[in-house]
Amino acid sequence: MGARTSPTAGDGDLTGSGGYEKVADDLVMRSRVVLVDVRPERRALMRGVVEMAIGPGTVRAEVASGSEALAAVERHHADAVIVEIQLPVAEGLAVIAALRSAHPAVAILVCTFHHDRTTEREATEAGADAYLVKPVNARDVRAALGSVPLPPLADTAAR
Repeated sequence: MGARTSPTAGDGDLTGSGGYEKVADDLVMRSRVVLVDVRPERRALMRGVVEMAIGPGTVRAEVASGSEALAAVERHHADAVIVEIQLPVAEGLAVIAALRSAHPAVAILVCTFHHDRTTEREATEAGADAYLVKPVNARDVRAALGSVPLPPLADTAAR
């Protein structure tokens, strides 16, 4: 599909070595997600995909700006943020960098229609853990979240 990240096991199969069971355990640790996209209809679609991937109630906030994203991560003790790189007030790359600086243990996924290597490289350099190209499905999101290393236990206990 649209994912540019590598799944845990080969070719999108989550049942291989270190596959589904490992991913499922890791996803339990990423059960508080914040969505960042200026368009409410896209956030609603992404909410459905994320909740299909991880489970109902995992999306704790949907926001339209970088400042709202930072506040939502704090308020909801988010484990992961899924951000669209095209944000009008604060550019997505700046949001990613601010999130990474303020919350180093939070998984940051970019989910965008931008399908170019330069933007992907810039997002990764800003602090994104994974880069997904829309359209995405539940398997793409599950694989991307499962591929992000979990923080040490002390970091998650502090939340």
